[in-house]
Amino acid sequence: MLDGPFNSYYNSGKKKAEGKFENNQRKGTWTLWDTSGNMTMQRNYTAPFQYDEVFPKKSTSKENKSYLKYTYRSDSGYYIGFIKLNSKIILYNSKLYKLLNKKDNNILFFNKLLINNIVQLAIEGIIRLYDPSYELFHVQYNINQFNERIDTNNYNIISFKIIEELMFDTIRKIMQPVVIGICPVGCNKKTNEIEDLYWVYYPELINSFSKINLRYQTLPSYIKTLNDLFYYNYYAGEIYKEQNVYDRKISDYKKGAEVEEEANSIEARKIEWEHYLWLNWKQWPK
Repeated sequence: MLDGPFNSYYNSGKKKAEGKFENNQRKGTWTLWDTSGNMTMQRNYTAPFQYDEVFPKKSTSKENKSYLKYTYRSDSGYYIGFIKLNSKIILYNSKLYKLLNKKDNNILFFNKLLINNIVQLAIEGIIRLYDPSYELFHVQYNINQFNERIDTNNYNIISFKIIEELMFDTIRKIMQPVVIGICPVGCNKKTNEIEDLYWVYYPELINSFSKINLRYQTLPSYIKTLNDLFYYNYYAGEIYKEQNVYDRKISDYKKGAEVEEEANSIEARKIEWEHYLWLNWKQWPK
């Protein structure tokens, strides 16, 4: 999880960017400089995905404010829904594939919180299970596959895979990671083999997850439900693949300690790429 100061530098040694992360969210003052040491932008993040532009100073239009919150109402009350943005304002999008392990994501594994709720929703027919052997969200399990994979007595859940879609829009001018899929990873109790069990399309989970309250003193005040946890990316994920034309995982071209180094490098490049878009989004090809 991104937590603490962030600093980057040009090859000359001059500072390029400075800011702070807290719980995977930008917080407080973020400043960018050019190669000559001149400040090019400064933002003050007041809440997740929300900021005041300090330099260059610009007024916030009503249109910008209307995009700051994505909230909807269900029959049961208030919840945050899946981001719905007009494709015309999406300047850039790409995907990151992450692994959420048990050690660093206690809330998701405590009392089998995540897997039990996914299984229950599948049994009730609220969500569909997709075969991980095929193209994402294209082939649903047949009844026999469904019954085998949904039975938690057959597997020990050791981790979850998620897919984040990174989207930079020209209204808010931020890069937001949006979870679009979850895949439980289990150890087969008979064979001891590690298997991807199935993919779930996250938007199908939102309404139900928004009704599951979380009461942990360690959580930030803005996280009240299971859906909030995913909306605000409050989890520790290890990048195992970034979207690429060859569909290669990091482990396909890096080995040993280089795998973690490459994952960290991808994370840093993602942050710097967002900084580039802050400054150059108007020049980006439509």
